[in-house]
Amino acid sequence: MKTTWLHSMVQGDATQYYRKRNGIMVEHMVRPANFDMRYNHFHQEYEIYLLLRGRRQMFFENRAYEAQAGNLILVDSGQIHMSHSIVGDPETEYERVILYVDRDIVEKVDKMFPELKIGAFFHKHYGIYELTPKQTANTRRLFLQIMEELDKAEPMSQTAILSELILGFIYFRRSNQQVACLNDVQEGKASGGKFDAVYQISDYISDHFQERLSLDSLAEQFYISKYYLSRSFHEVTGFGINEYINILRVKKAQSLLETTTLSVSEIASRTGFESITYLGRVFKKYQHVTPAQYRKSLTSTAEKNNTNT
Repeated sequence: MKTTWLHSMVQGDATQYYRKRNGIMVEHMVRPANFDMRYNHFHQEYEIYLLLRGRRQMFFENRAYEAQAGNLILVDSGQIHMSHSIVGDPETEYERVILYVDRDIVEKVDKMFPELKIGAFFHKHYGIYELTPKQTANTRRLFLQIMEELDKAEPMSQTAILSELILGFIYFRRSNQQVACLNDVQEGKASGGKFDAVYQISDYISDHFQERLSLDSLAEQFYISKYYLSRSFHEVTGFGINEYINILRVKKAQSLLETTTLSVSEIASRTGFESITYLGRVFKKYQHVTPAQYRKSLTSTAEKNNTNT
């Protein structure tokens, strides 16, 4: 049966479509407008997010942007991000479809076709795009064709999916002069009042994550009420203060596990965790494995890749 967009009449959180195979995943959902993303704030997959209905506030790289129906959102691999409700939004629900592509797949495609530079494009040009009508139609077609191939699970389906992704990316790059990334042009960035204060504080956290930070210390540092700071920070970012600090530290710890031979104890010290035990507990909360298990998985993956080359 041909896959179609399922505009559900069901109120509330409802999965319309979900398939995952060989590093490619598509998820189509309808959710209440007041839903706030509570997990997967950063992941190794590249994310292509098409907002079909409603509005969302997107937060990445310490800035907030409003996404409207029809916008395309690109999220870089490993990028801390949040999709959350907009204060006072009259909408009752929103609908979105997301394509996740494993980092390993993008790296392999970039090696096969160096001129594409897909990974570099996501790293530099992540954010919210206002699509032209033609681009919207092509993006919907891309999602539908990938969903149909995932449903078929026939020989060469993976090759067909990768071909669609490559052609879709080429079209997007060629037509990029007709589309505006809100991050690049700074349109759509929420500003003024609490937004500017939160941007200043989130930048400070990014620069001082290895130090002792807390809601109380930040409120004192910036001469504002801790209650106002807590409420404003959540409204702008979707995160709690301590949650954001921990997520940033876990991401930094993950990077050190990947790129150095430092002991887990030394990594805990360098990333602001008060003990190796606390690092282990927080790391497992967000990565579902301990730091030692994560490092071991990197070794296993590297050995497997060496065997296959």
